[in-house]
Amino acid sequence: MLIDSDDWYEPDALELLYNQIEKNKNDFVIFGYRKYFEEDSSFKSPTKYMSGYIDELNNDNIKLWQLDKPFIISAYVWTQIYNTEFIKKNNIKFDSLLMGEDPRFYFGSIIASKSISVIDKPLINYRIHCESISNSKLNLFMYHMQGRINAYKMFLKSKHKKEYLRSYIPYCIRSILFGYKKINKCDTTLKKKYYNKMRSFYAHLNKKYNIEQYKDEINYDAFLDIIENSFYKKYHIDYVIPNILRIHWNKKGKVVIKFLFIKITF
Repeated sequence: MLIDSDDWYEPDALELLYNQIEKNKNDFVIFGYRKYFEEDSSFKSPTKYMSGYIDELNNDNIKLWQLDKPFIISAYVWTQIYNTEFIKKNNIKFDSLLMGEDPRFYFGSIIASKSISVIDKPLINYRIHCESISNSKLNLFMYHMQGRINAYKMFLKSKHKKEYLRSYIPYCIRSILFGYKKINKCDTTLKKKYYNKMRSFYAHLNKKYNIEQYKDEINYDAFLDIIENSFYKKYHIDYVIPNILRIHWNKKGKVVIKFLFIKITF
């Protein structure tokens, strides 16, 4: 099992999980989690996380490629207990311990698995910090995106790629867009680098698959907007133009037009 240093298990978590994986001889067992918000000491259990397994909760031998509902909601490695021999036999490893490097381990486990089961109970508490994201952490979102692109390539080589990709593609689109939203207020160089790589990957997916079929699972309008608009076009429409030309009313009720460093009052 894997856990971050500032998170914690429920008191009966290890006993429940160990007993289940031993009884069922699963490759891994998935369980729920709670978010702990440090700012006000509140808890929240995400309901969507288990939504893909809702019809399989009493199944002790789930075959992931047979699931009808999209089951890939995240790439968390800390909401599973893994059979150690399964991990060793399939040589499942992390690329590194940087943020965003979980996909190789998590999705590698999904691809190699023959049997899993689920405990629909929050057994780990995930701490949400009050601190804002620093520029150094923002740079790690490039690893975040690359990890998801690498996982996509892993699924392409898998035996049940068609079935897995039905669940993975909408998750991947959502996850990469989430990363862009996180870096949206950082420096232009990083935004441009992330945007261009995201746009290229989205264009590839749009050409290869019917992405419209996932429109209820993703922000389809945003997806198309990214494909259709270069960073230069979006940056100048969304940022440069509003900062070059501003029209507003001053306290005296007069119209003020500011164009770069020139201000005209009527």
